[in-house]
Amino acid sequence: MLGTREGARAMKRLLPVLLAGGWLAGCALMPFGGNDGERPTPPRNAAAVGGVQGEVLQYGLYRIADEAFYDDPASGGVAAFDALVHVERTRDIPLREDVTFGLRWRVTGLPQDAPATLVYQVEHPPMDTPAGTQDTLSREFEVQPVKGRFETVDVMALSEPWERVEGDWLVSIWFGGQLLVSQAFRTRAADD
Repeated sequence: MLGTREGARAMKRLLPVLLAGGWLAGCALMPFGGNDGERPTPPRNAAAVGGVQGEVLQYGLYRIADEAFYDDPASGGVAAFDALVHVERTRDIPLREDVTFGLRWRVTGLPQDAPATLVYQVEHPPMDTPAGTQDTLSREFEVQPVKGRFETVDVMALSEPWERVEGDWLVSIWFGGQLLVSQAFRTRAADD
């Protein structure tokens, strides 16, 4: 995921990404929750909060090059990777089982070499999952910045048929109640 085994192990505890009904790409499984109807206004890919800045470095389609470990895929497990390969810059995502999409993002200006709490939020089209209809995930997670910086890649792999629904996605990273990073995607029927 981060390009190193150490980064992948750290992400196993931290960040979500959708796979097999859960979130994939390096961290803890995130529960789905309801959407309160309010969608934050995204910045232009970069924002600053009290010296903390966030930016999207890359987005679009990815390919999983080397899976480092995987936990319980039957229950929507968690995976981390030594390598994700960026394939194409796009916000337009075809709904196919083999498609993985997401973003590489960075936050700087965090506390120096001390834990920092970020909020990861994903709004997506309503999905009729085995657990019921879901349209938002949100979770606080703690990161261990190095020299005030944290960088990672988060990807979504729509591996279950009920995950492959058309519509708008918004991935957001928050710190101290302020939006730092935001990236929109639109899933659409594939042109097979």
